[in-house]
Amino acid sequence: MHTQNLRERNGVIRPNYNSQISVDEKKQFIVANDVTMECTDVYQLIPMLEKTKENIKENPKSAKADNGYFPQLELAKKTFPKVDLYVDDKNRRKDKINMKEIKEKYSKIKYENLKKLLKKKGEKEYKNYLT
Repeated sequence: MHTQNLRERNGVIRPNYNSQISVDEKKQFIVANDVTMECTDVYQLIPMLEKTKENIKENPKSAKADNGYFPQLELAKKTFPKVDLYVDDKNRRKDKINMKEIKEKYSKIKYENLKKLLKKKGEKEYKNYLT
C-alpha cells in the first residue's frame, strides 16, 4: 500500500489518507467505513451512503454531513431520494440570510436543504450530528 501526498488545510503537502465513517446515531455504532487518498470529502457522500446501504441491507433513513460534502448534495439526493439528508450549508451560519437571493442561485435541492437546516427541527437534527 502506498500513500498519496495530500494538501492539508494549512497548505502543507504530506503523505496522508482521508478516512470516512458512517455511524448509527442512536446506537453509536460504526456501520460503514472507508479510507481514501482523495484530500477532500467532496466526492465521499455517495460512496459512504452506498457502503452504509450495503452493510445495513437498506437505505439509511437519514444522513448528516458537514459542508465538505455539500458539492455532492444534489447527486446524493437524486441517487438516494428517500434518505433524509442534512448537509451543512455555509449560509446557515450567516447573521443575515437573503433567502430570495439564495433561491435564485440555488437548485431546488440545495434551497430545500438550507430551509430544512434553518428550521428548529432541522437545526436540532444537525446539532445531534455535531455532538
